Amino acid sequence: MESVEDFYQVYSDWCTAHDFPTLNINNIESIFVCYNEGIPIYACPFWSTASQMCMIGYIVSNPSPPYKGFKKGGLDYLMKGVAGYAKESGYGIMWTTSSTKRIIDSLESTGFKVGDKNINEYAKFL
Repeated sequence: MESVEDFYQVYSDWCTAHDFPTLNINNIESIFVCYNEGIPIYACPFWSTASQMCMIGYIVSNPSPPYKGFKKGGLDYLMKGVAGYAKESGYGIMWTTSSTKRIIDSLESTGFKVGDKNINEYAKFL
């Protein structure tokens, strides 16, 4: 886990490079980062709750890896690491959404199961 304050600019730059929405720093509780050879390759915000459920989301990758294949295996490694942290912290369910095939493949290969199908996600900004 990285300091949100220390990693936020990198995370924000990656989101912009991928044309993803950028979360406000105040909306990120914790952030996990996967490195290869000291270079960050994936990042994943994490939110805890007072229940036994936690959430991850807005997973993003380094848009400029040094060479093709540099990120291989990193997303699975990150998902396993975050899940291990969540389990050790007492959570029983880790929840997320995604429509990105690479992320879905990694989620499924690391033990995530499909929840609801054919639904829309809703958010209300307060």
